[in-house]
Amino acid sequence: MPPDHDAQGRACPRPRFLVGRRLTVRLALAIALLSSAGPAFSETSTTATITSIRTGVHRTYTRIVMDLDRPAAYELRESADGREWQLTLLNTTPAPGVSTAVSINSPHMTTVRLAQPSSTTTQATITLKGLPARRLFTLEHPRRLVLDLMTQSPTDAPSTTVAVQPPAPIFKQTAAGPIPRTIVIDPGHGGKDPGAIGRNGLEEKDVVLDIGLRLKKLLEQQGHRVIMTRSDDRFISLDERTQLANKEQADLFVSIHANASPKRSTKGTEIYLLGRASDAAARATAARENGDSDSQLNDLDRIFSDMNLDFRINHSISLAYLTRSAFIKTVGQRYSVVDLGVKRAPFYVLMTSTMPGILAEISFISNAQEEARLKRPLYRQKTAEALEQGIRQYLTTTAIPS
Repeated sequence: MPPDHDAQGRACPRPRFLVGRRLTVRLALAIALLSSAGPAFSETSTTATITSIRTGVHRTYTRIVMDLDRPAAYELRESADGREWQLTLLNTTPAPGVSTAVSINSPHMTTVRLAQPSSTTTQATITLKGLPARRLFTLEHPRRLVLDLMTQSPTDAPSTTVAVQPPAPIFKQTAAGPIPRTIVIDPGHGGKDPGAIGRNGLEEKDVVLDIGLRLKKLLEQQGHRVIMTRSDDRFISLDERTQLANKEQADLFVSIHANASPKRSTKGTEIYLLGRASDAAARATAARENGDSDSQLNDLDRIFSDMNLDFRINHSISLAYLTRSAFIKTVGQRYSVVDLGVKRAPFYVLMTSTMPGILAEISFISNAQEEARLKRPLYRQKTAEALEQGIRQYLTTTAIPS
């Protein structure tokens, strides 16, 4: 099929695009996820595969299409001299046989070269002709990432006084490990708000505080600066939690909760990131944690399209999947783990914080077996270790500003 049409042969939508040479990290994937109706993260693997690369030259633009087998976080950067664009796909590998160099006779570019800075990161370098404008977005059925290079009008030309900064390296580490970051740990509920309560009286607020303090100790051992939204049994409003994280200009926001369900047999772990609710259960979970009615959640849904979404959604995808995998591996060494996957929902603390973040529903306190586990110090420690490992893997494999 032509690269500018979908599987049914229909012309692709014409999304808004950015022009100029300004260093830009596009969030087309995040916007596509927020505007889609169904779940976006049902795959069982954390690594996406590039199944093919296609190019096409049209009258006013050149199109590069990367076909993918599942969603992938990505970012687009410009080289210091403005002669290349570097499209980095996180947790992504090319399938065997996919060409690592594609040449094209185009007024906007000459080649696309694939490289792998790590075993799970793919970087496509596009060699440019002139100073084209660009637009970057995703399409479904089949899933693909699309980059258009377009001829700029004279009014779009960038100012020569604007300095273009070199792209940040994909891996930021010191000799001792990842660069120290500021991480906010948010144990849910507290004080007058006990959260969910198990059949035998265990309160969510106590469990998540203990796990949060254990996680704090582990992260501080790695050299990170850790800020707790609460360090004891006190009530902290949702606004106060995110205001603290924003004021401290944190790099990550990790909210810890224990889930509950009217169905006592429901058990498992699920990791959430910001988005429209994946399903009715996700909406109910967000309603409980937000303390809001379903109608108020609908109001939150409506403002997503107006939010100034920065790189945090894209990076939250990576953080969520890595944390999910770490939980299965670490906790699963000793306990059977029911993996409910990565989901999305309009959690207030994720919506109002300004950095990448996740909300981890570590177990169902309403389930008798999982309530019993949550009482055990060893289970709490393993949970904290899983969260720490997910964060550590994210910080060592994902480019974030210094």
